[in-house]
Formats: sequence, C-alpha cells, structure tokens
Amino acid sequence: MNCGIGVQFVTKGEVPKTFLDLFAEHPELVAGQVGLTTLDMNLNAAIEPKAATAVQRLNSLGKLIDVGVTASLRADPLIYGVTGHDKQLENLFASVSECGVKDVSVSYLFLRPAIIGSLRRNIDDQELLDRIMKPFEKGSYSKLRSGGSQSGDKTLSQDMRQKEFDRIRCIASQYGLSVQVCGCKNSDITNGKCHLTNLTVTARARKLREDQANLW
Repeated sequence: MNCGIGVQFVTKGEVPKTFLDLFAEHPELVAGQVGLTTLDMNLNAAIEPKAATAVQRLNSLGKLIDVGVTASLRADPLIYGVTGHDKQLENLFASVSECGVKDVSVSYLFLRPAIIGSLRRNIDDQELLDRIMKPFEKGSYSKLRSGGSQSGDKTLSQDMRQKEFDRIRCIASQYGLSVQVCGCKNSDITNGKCHLTNLTVTARARKLREDQANLW
C-alpha cells in the first residue's frame, strides 16, 4: 500500500538488494546518505573496523541512484590531518561523482569522553592515534545541537573548521558536488541541516511536478 510516507537513512554499511528492490518501488519517497571519508583501505580498517569497505559503499551509492533514490555522500567525521588531505578528497569526490552523486554533507571529528575512550581502546597504531588527537590541543569547547555537554565536547577551532570547509567546497566544486556543512556539530558556523530531509522533500516535489506535467 502506498501511504506516501518518506524514508530517510544514513548508513556506513552495504545496502542489501532487498532494500534496493523496496526503494525502487517508490524512489521519490526515499533519501539516503552513505557515510565515507576516505578510500584508503588501511585507514578505514583502523577507524571504522566494522563498516563496509569503501568499494561496497560506493557500489551502494551507485545502485541507490540507479533505482531512482536521491542519495548523497556523508563525509563525516573527517579527521583533520588524517582523512582530509587534498588528494584524498579529490579521489573520494571523483569516485562519488562517477556514481552520480551531486551532494555531500561534511563535518569534522569532535571529541567527547566516550569518543576519546573508544579511540584509545580500538586504535592500536599509536602514531595514528597521536595524529588524530593532536589538533584538539588548541581546540575549543562547544555545545552540540545533538545534546552534548558544554564541558565535555571538544571541537577543532572555529577558524580552523571554517578554513577547512572553504577548502573542501573548492575541491568538491571541481567534481560538480554541492557541499552542506552539518549544523548539528558546527552551530557556531552554520544553522543549516545535514541536507538529508531536504533531499527527500526535493525529490518528492520533483516527482509531483513530473506527474502533473504528464496529466497535461
């Protein structure tokens, strides 16, 4: 039964065929974001050991778009000095652009006590762990929209993040990608959303216009 209920999702996993078949029945009601920050297999294994591989996630993006779903890349969390180098981003954006992606949501890693504990427990490479933690030595404390505490959440400085987002926009534009900064984790920079809901609304509106045009 078609109830006209929209579905929105974010995943770092591989989208199963059963879901793709279901989404294909009403793609105008579905918007999805696939999380991926680097194509480096070794880095992904270290920072996202339980997630699907980069190849699997890229395949999922392509298949979602092939069935008509409005899909975008969620490059979050980027890790300053680890996953945000120009060449890494160029490779990532080139790959998702080839899949048909037009929109990218971005944010950088923030630290709260639970995240710090997880990083220290799960990353055996001390050099990599030091690279992740070092930029936060001069960071700032910030209350996140998602409910973080003023004293416990530490972000990169506002100036550093703003410069990084400007740089990312320049790189993304070379591949025809529009960048949205996550306002949940960057409320001192933007009040924008992560673009997920807007994608569904836009897709439904586009489908409605097409249906109305067909009536005439």
